[in-house]
Amino acid sequence: MSNEKKKPAIDQNDPQPSSPAPRPKDETVAGPATTPIQINVPPPVDLSAFASEMDDDDEVASVEQLQGPLNIKKFQEIKDYVWVHPDPAYTSTRPYFLVDVPSDEKGGKPSLHLILKTLAHQYLDSSEWTRLNFALASMPGDRFFLGIVPCRNLDNAFNASMLVAIEQAKQGWRRILRVHGKDGYYAKAPIDPDFAQPPTWPSASLAELVDAHFSPHRKILTPEHPGLLRVLGARQRID
Repeated sequence: MSNEKKKPAIDQNDPQPSSPAPRPKDETVAGPATTPIQINVPPPVDLSAFASEMDDDDEVASVEQLQGPLNIKKFQEIKDYVWVHPDPAYTSTRPYFLVDVPSDEKGGKPSLHLILKTLAHQYLDSSEWTRLNFALASMPGDRFFLGIVPCRNLDNAFNASMLVAIEQAKQGWRRILRVHGKDGYYAKAPIDPDFAQPPTWPSASLAELVDAHFSPHRKILTPEHPGLLRVLGARQRID
């Protein structure tokens, strides 16, 4: 008689323990539950306001660019052709009173200040101030400047010839040059008068352009102005 135990017969009707379903290869096992990170996303911005339209360049081209302060130059020192505004309104007829105020900075140059006529006569020697007329002029490429026009000692050959040259430069491009071996200047015309486009003159008046050049602290209106005190060698007033 065999001692082997007989395995119990399996009833096909009994439910079988289910095997775990195989995971797909790319499925990851979920870890412990975590709290999702909250990211504050700003609302979308309409960027169309920053985008240019196809015809924006044409529109900008038709708008006059704002004119910044213009430099003051001597015509004889410009190594290029110039065109002086032909309208008489853009050449001053009443000279401006001006004074050079020394700079306290190392290597600094004196700065030109406007000064009232009464203050110039009252506080300064005639050799310390000057009178100048200005004319709006341009170099090729709309490089505008305020040109110095002589208004004193007009019997001087240099000043008299400069006035003639400036008048000729109102007719078109001219180079104002020193007459070789003589006292005086002359206006030289270019080979091709249309070698450069005529200036697109700003609409601001001459007075406005001159005013823009001299910032408020470069206009001497009172005896206590720091610029006048500096010229006089007086202590600066401290309020």
